[in-house]
Amino acid sequence: MGGPGDPTLTLASRRRSETHEERRAAFERLTLVGSIAWPLFAAADVLGAHLWHREQALPALLALRAMGTVIAMVLFAATRWGALTPFALALLDYVMWVMSGGFVAAMALQLGGLTSPQFAGIILLIAARAALVPSHWLRTLSAAGMAGLMWPSARCTRPR
Repeated sequence: MGGPGDPTLTLASRRRSETHEERRAAFERLTLVGSIAWPLFAAADVLGAHLWHREQALPALLALRAMGTVIAMVLFAATRWGALTPFALALLDYVMWVMSGGFVAAMALQLGGLTSPQFAGIILLIAARAALVPSHWLRTLSAAGMAGLMWPSARCTRPR
């Protein structure tokens, strides 16, 4: 009851319901892609650590990958089987990007900080958000921009 097929819905509420379901399905796809792609990039972490002679960073990098994978799977389960309201979905959107950007920034700190090639990870996150979750440009900018803001903030919190 209350879904897009409910005959008691008005045209406007039916449109909102369909839009909400489309957004939920888009987040489901995004979290599924993330829970598959995130652990696969561990191979690039291992290669990068060896190439840049930062093997001591491997345990931290792999731990961040493992934590990120578990979080992505929980987010996938929440979007797939949870009854998320539009507000909860919007909150999930912002929290997901702060956490994703934070993970990539923390990994970059292990591999050289702001000069690390991990910066490409932030670009990949923003591109994935823009491609897989269609929304108004301002919403995309503010949500995916949260990931970009994590990059310089990680530099500020790095112990000297």
